[in-house]
Amino acid sequence: MSNFYVYAFISKTDNKTVRYIGKGSGNRMADDTGRRYLVPQKNRKKVAKGLTEQEAFTLERFLIALYGRLDLKSGTLTNLTDGGEGSSGYVFTEEQKKEA
Repeated sequence: MSNFYVYAFISKTDNKTVRYIGKGSGNRMADDTGRRYLVPQKNRKKVAKGLTEQEAFTLERFLIALYGRLDLKSGTLTNLTDGGEGSSGYVFTEEQKKEA
């Protein structure tokens, strides 16, 4: 089924720096459940849609590698993983949210 998409959260400070890349379906991009950082809806952009889940995972991994992660000092993203199946459905604990 091709109902997945890849999305980006854009910095609310400069409105151009990509800060997060994610994969979703349905309302995931707009849903703040489990998010460490809140981003205005206007700063959430779909990068690609109509993807299979595997295509979405592949694009997510590619874009995270392209933009790089802040925690690895390799780029601008707040992502804590390289994307793909290992992080699918992960929900942060309240403790993790407080530490962020």
